[in-house]
Amino acid sequence: MLLKSDTGASSSDEVTNDSRLTVTTADSSAKTLYSSDGGHTWVSSLSTLTLREGLDRVLAVLVNARGQRSEATSLSFVLDTRAPAAPTASLAVGPRYFTNNPRLVLGRIEQGAIVQYSVNGGTWSTTYAPVEGLNVVRVRQLDAAGNASVPSRAKTFVLKTSVAPVVVTLLRDTGSSTVDGITRDGRLRLQGVERGARVSYSVDGGKTWRTRVVARLGVNTVLVRQIDVAGNVSKSTALTFTLLQATPWYKRVIGR
Repeated sequence: MLLKSDTGASSSDEVTNDSRLTVTTADSSAKTLYSSDGGHTWVSSLSTLTLREGLDRVLAVLVNARGQRSEATSLSFVLDTRAPAAPTASLAVGPRYFTNNPRLVLGRIEQGAIVQYSVNGGTWSTTYAPVEGLNVVRVRQLDAAGNASVPSRAKTFVLKTSVAPVVVTLLRDTGSSTVDGITRDGRLRLQGVERGARVSYSVDGGKTWRTRVVARLGVNTVLVRQIDVAGNVSKSTALTFTLLQATPWYKRVIGR
């Protein structure tokens, strides 16, 4: 006497969500009787056998034409047909739409359950593999008997793992050429700043960063970087220039 389908973690752990049994006998002329209450009552059909959730022990005996009974054989197994609860899933970094850390925190996972993931409507897999860009992730669990839970509520986020450096130039290079790095205007022109990104500046080689910087007379070396909406920090871009004293308006030569 065997389980028709052992749906547990292995094919021999006697944990199943399928109560059907397979019985083979050496004497095809004999009648088989079954009991699930320790031999107090017997039935002649497996379909009328009363099985309960949890641990079951089924006895089987053969009765020949003369009414003689064989010794009982037994099969013990755990029957579990109830689906587990749907898991909960949230981003480890908090409820952010843009993130560079896709790690999930799962809840309501049964002990011994197998966790499966579906990304963007894909097939269920035990491997969690979010992609760069938009992700719609659902999670389910298979309990020890192989019952599948209802999927979790979809977790939607955009995975972004990098940001390009900022291009930095002088707003106006007022020196003898437009590329000599000498100016009377210390303002900077930034290109490549992503929407929603935060720009920061350093004038001490990257030891400290500020949200704004004021150029000083003489040589200036400014580092610029951006932090995007997902928290990625770009490589810093350096710009070195010389700021000259601006000519007061009343000393400017406007004509002769």
